[in-house]
Amino acid sequence: KINGSGHTVYNMEVPSCFINSLRGTLKNINFVDFENTSTTSNKAGIICTLTSNGSVENVYVEYPYLTAYSNNGIAYIGGIAGSSNASGCKISSCINEGKISSTRPHSGGIVGNLTNDVVIEKCINKGTVTSSNSNVGGIVGYAQGASVIKLCYNKGQIQGSGQEARCRDDHH
Repeated sequence: KINGSGHTVYNMEVPSCFINSLRGTLKNINFVDFENTSTTSNKAGIICTLTSNGSVENVYVEYPYLTAYSNNGIAYIGGIAGSSNASGCKISSCINEGKISSTRPHSGGIVGNLTNDVVIEKCINKGTVTSSNSNVGGIVGYAQGASVIKLCYNKGQIQGSGQEARCRDDHH
């Protein structure tokens, strides 16, 4: 369990993510000028993968630029998490104001890819999310299974091609 107690981490550079796989809790922390420096990682975000009942609460992120790469055609990139792949995971009260860019599918302002039973609530994306590929969204790039997205808001510009999962400019 990581409780940042409202503190801010400034100017952090990491290869791909601050946390590779989160099974516990990350809450009450801010990341400003967080940057991934990898040219080979296929996941990017504060957390690469949220799994096994993991939870994220009250996390603020401001990226100068976040991107993910892939040799096999798939990349997962999100302001908070690249992907969440286990039942019982929850992301709540998080804000992304970073710029996210990818040439691969699965790019979202909060999470790039959701599978299984994940809840995202009360989250805001104000950042730009762009991809020259498919599955791009203000809150989630791609979702499958019984995931729930509620009371979220997108104010960022979204650009992509092919299949797109866009969040309208209002509450859901």
